[in-house]
Amino acid sequence: MLDGVDGLVCLGDSITEGADVPAGYVRALRNRLEPRVRVVNAGIGGHRSIEMRQRFASDVLAHEPGLVTISVGVNDVWRFYDSEDSGVPLDVYAGHLDSMVREAVAAGAKVFVLCPTMVGEDFDAEPNRKMLAYRATAAAVAERHGAVFVDLFDAFRRVIETYQGSAGKAHNLLTTDGVHMNDAGNALMATQVLRALGL
Repeated sequence: MLDGVDGLVCLGDSITEGADVPAGYVRALRNRLEPRVRVVNAGIGGHRSIEMRQRFASDVLAHEPGLVTISVGVNDVWRFYDSEDSGVPLDVYAGHLDSMVREAVAAGAKVFVLCPTMVGEDFDAEPNRKMLAYRATAAAVAERHGAVFVDLFDAFRRVIETYQGSAGKAHNLLTTDGVHMNDAGNALMATQVLRALGL
């Protein structure tokens, strides 16, 4: 997987942008891959598929990476439920993600589509029921272009629901606020991505 690869760009939102701290998932990738593979954090807080598509050429393709991870979808869904009311409809999300994956593959990169995680740690709540369609779309886009689909939603759901079966739903387990990762959430993300990379 890493033969001949000297660069990895991690595209994402605040979950990625904030993951260069010592316990962050991007830092874990750096620790494992550098100096052999240079890791670029291309996360910007608040970005949805729309904004990521707009900056894809400058923030991802310009680095000529051999590997690209695309983590997009949380804000696309979350914004339907917060005060900004600027969620991204599923078909629009699908189009932007498809374009990014297609362009990265055409540029010679191996692409890893990181499934959006969750909006709140209650998987029975409406935002996470809505997220299921975005998860399925991300998987379909990855398959269409020969990319690797990393099912973070399922990984988080399995861990959280196991915990909640004994402890209830009163406390967040893997996030600080239901969306942004705590150290344990970052560790789970890092493990899933490193496994997908064959490490």
